[in-house]
Order: sequence, then C-alpha cells, then structure tokens
Amino acid sequence: MRTWTILIAAATCLLLGCPDPSTVDDDTQADDDATPDDDDVTADDDTTADDDTSADDDSSGPVDADGDGYTSDVDCDDSDPDTHPGAPEVVCDGQDNNCDGVLHMYEADDDADGQTECDGDCDDNDSLTWLGAPEACDLEDNDCDGMLGPEERDWDYDGMLICQGDCDDTDDEIYLGAPEICDGADSDCDGDIPTDELDLDGDGVMPCDGDCDDYDDQSYPGAFEQCDGADNDCDGVAPDEVDADGDGQMVCAGDCDDGHTDIWYGAPELCDG
Repeated sequence: MRTWTILIAAATCLLLGCPDPSTVDDDTQADDDATPDDDDVTADDDTTADDDTSADDDSSGPVDADGDGYTSDVDCDDSDPDTHPGAPEVVCDGQDNNCDGVLHMYEADDDADGQTECDGDCDDNDSLTWLGAPEACDLEDNDCDGMLGPEERDWDYDGMLICQGDCDDTDDEIYLGAPEICDGADSDCDGDIPTDELDLDGDGVMPCDGDCDDYDDQSYPGAFEQCDGADNDCDGVAPDEVDADGDGQMVCAGDCDDGHTDIWYGAPELCDG
C-alpha cells in the first residue's frame, strides 16, 4: 500500500510539477513569518520573535528607564524622571529639564565672568560685576552687595565722584580741575592751596581778600590806621605816616614840620627863630 502511495505522489509531481524545496518550511520550529522557510539557523528577518540560534537582528526598541513616560530616544536624561521633553525648567539645578538643549537663563554665564545669576551674579551682562567682585569707579554695584562703593557717591552734585578725584564731596565748588577761588580751600584738588589763599598772620583775611601784608596782623582791609609806618587799612595811602625830611619822625608822631630835619616833637630848641 505504501508503495502505491509513493508511486501516485511521484506521478502527481511529474504531471503537476514538484514544489521548490526552498519555499517549504521543513524545519522543526514554528514558522511565524509571512514568507515560508525564513526561520533558518543563520539569519532572522522577522520583527516579532527570535527563532534563530546564531544571529539576532530583532530589537526590543527604546526603553523608559526612569518611568517618566518618555523613552530614551527622546528623553535627554532617562535616569531622571524630572527631565524629559516639555518638563518645567527647574531654576538653578544645572539641568536641561525640558530637553531643548538650552539651560535656564539664570544658569548661563552670559558675560563669561565665571559666575551665573544662580551663583549670585547680579548683572550677567557685565563682566566686572559678580558676587564678591572688587568695586570699580563706574556707578555699578560690582560686588553685588546691594550698595555702591563708598567712593562712588556724588553727594554735592558737582558731577564728579570721589573715586574720580573729588577731594571734597560736600562742596560743589571743589573737584578735580575746578577753578581756584578765594576760599582757602584746594578747589582744584591738586593737593596745594595757593599762597594768596593763606592767612599767615592769622588776622582772618587772606591776600586774595585784600590783605596787603599777610605777615602783619594789624594790616588788613578796614583795619585802624596806626602810627607805625604801615598801610594798616590797606587803602594804599598813609598821609600822616610819612617822614619826608628823613629825620626819623613821622607827622603822626609829632613832627610838626616834615620839611626840616631839626624840627620835630621833642627836638632841642635852636636859636633859629
């Protein structure tokens, strides 16, 4: 009976054509592909199961390691559930939380001074300004302590700061390069007071105020004229303090004839009429 079955199959093959053995699934494993006989032991071209023993071209695909709902192919840090596309930016944590490739503005060092706003930089557009920076004479809070430097003030509103050369910030007529005025002060801040603004004799009047003799405290404008040969009131004249005849006696001292050397108060009487 078996012999007849084999003969009939052979005859059918000859009459109808024999099938190609390469398209028939002749292995002992299940065929889960759409194409017959492609689950051989050397290659695997399906995407759902691995049925070979030597090579595997199936991939399990991206994973979501941190469980935030975003797989590793789009999550820029799949170990942090707070970091994924669309996540809110956490200020000053140093992370690109929303995976847009840009840190929060406070975490950037825009002026390249080595400090971010998160570090305390109060002006990240000025490389001279950061927490603890030395104060510069620029009317900026360079050290970020909330105050200007003590020499960056213009209390007298003369347009010049102490750090710029104002040697007296309480007087608006005193600053570096100011014109000298008769006030006894170093108005131009060059470190010197002009000699005509000195009161050497201590009479309260300076030469620039009209003191004609700053070595004599009895001589100044408006002083009482004394019989001392000096222009005490500094008016330029001393009519009764002259010794025209050179006898050593002035009119104010009793010389009743300043045209004769032998006539003065207390002179010896001569027989001359």
